[in-house]
Amino acid sequence: MIDRWNARVIPLGLSKRQAEETGLPRECDPVPVTVSLQLIRTWVDDKLFDGEVIAYTPKAVLVRLELPGWAGPQDVWVWANAVERKQPKR
Repeated sequence: MIDRWNARVIPLGLSKRQAEETGLPRECDPVPVTVSLQLIRTWVDDKLFDGEVIAYTPKAVLVRLELPGWAGPQDVWVWANAVERKQPKR
């Protein structure tokens, strides 16, 4: 049986062309979000991750997040409706 969490994963975000077509990106202070992201292993897997939006366009956001099997954070462009702003902890 394959150990799914020890396999290297690749985030499946927007292509460079798709991201460019959403408009000019504007950098912003990091905003905590939960992002719906597809991962490529030997199969496609949808997961929710915690991350931070670090730039945005009218239709897409650049999210920085930690992924299993990767050393350090990854930046992935996703559609804006794939993220949900996290509520501040009280």
